[in-house]
Amino acid sequence: MKLSHEALVEAPASFCFDCLARLEDAPKYLSMVKELKMLTPDGLRPGARWRQTLESFGRRLKLEAQALEVTPPRGYSFQTSHRGVIMTMGFRLTPKGSGQTLISLDLEGKGSTMVGKIALASSAAFLKPKIDSLALKELRGLKAAIEHEARLMGIAA
Repeated sequence: MKLSHEALVEAPASFCFDCLARLEDAPKYLSMVKELKMLTPDGLRPGARWRQTLESFGRRLKLEAQALEVTPPRGYSFQTSHRGVIMTMGFRLTPKGSGQTLISLDLEGKGSTMVGKIALASSAAFLKPKIDSLALKELRGLKAAIEHEARLMGIAA
């Protein structure tokens, strides 16, 4: 299962990246992230690990994640797994116009065990629209939060 969504944010890419790279502030930007605690020192870098509590579809999940690629100010990706499904998620940032950034949210789920593969295959038609809707909601919230912070800092109009 793959999905990708985009939002045009009224803030420079470097500012957007800085907001996203402060992982401990994730609950401020993403409503489904309830808690996030770094497990490795030195912030966001390849190999950095963190534990997060997510709430989606009325359930709370505690997951560990690991950063894969980190390329300031172009974005980063990370991976987590749950019940035989490996989820890879990434934020790609593309500068647009004067002080604008196109933020792309990419998500891919793959079964890593037979149970995970069967679960994804049997629930894809049901889950994909729900996950798609949730990702759009989170991206809209992320856009609003970054633009609000940029206005407070005098970076965006």
